[in-house]
Amino acid sequence: LTPPALDPVLLAAHLMAVDSTSNAEAPAVDRIEAVLRARGWHVTRVPVAPGRDDLFAEAADGAAPAEVTLSTHLDTVPPYI
Repeated sequence: LTPPALDPVLLAAHLMAVDSTSNAEAPAVDRIEAVLRARGWHVTRVPVAPGRDDLFAEAADGAAPAEVTLSTHLDTVPPYI
């Protein structure tokens, strides 16, 4: 079974509701990790500095495309919403 599509506006609001300013990105990383895991993704946290992680996520069901890399920031610039 395929999970229902996520509403991108609601997802963005969910992520912006937490302070994720520089050096405080952990709550945003935690939230996106939880969203991905709830949808069946295999998620690996990659430490880059104390208290700061990147995420590597892979689709659990082998769905195409098999390889996609998104290299972006999960943090926001103050004042966050």
